[in-house]
Amino acid sequence: PDEAIQVYMNAADAVVLPYRHLLSSGAALLAMSFGKPCVGPAMGCLADVLDESGAFLYDPESETGLLEGMRRAIDVRDTLAQMGEYNRQKASQWTWQRAAAATMALYDRCLSEAGSARGDMVC
Repeated sequence: PDEAIQVYMNAADAVVLPYRHLLSSGAALLAMSFGKPCVGPAMGCLADVLDESGAFLYDPESETGLLEGMRRAIDVRDTLAQMGEYNRQKASQWTWQRAAAATMALYDRCLSEAGSARGDMVC
């Protein structure tokens, strides 16, 4: 239930995202918004959204990658709060307004390029 998310996130020192396959992860963004460092594979959106300042990324092909990522988090547990704050600040920059502006800019660029390729004027 939604009420439990608050309890679990606030109790967590870090959030482990043991994906084998993924395209996107709402769980990673949720963890970041709660100011939590993440442990996850360097693949899909995680490789785009997370970095070493806020996450322990591991090679998804490694049989021991997840374990090694979790051990790295334990080894530097005194820096987890700082890493989490980095993630919170990073996540706070992703607003609906910013997403809409980026989407509009992409559409404008695609329409402009499509029109230029055909020699059309695109309005």
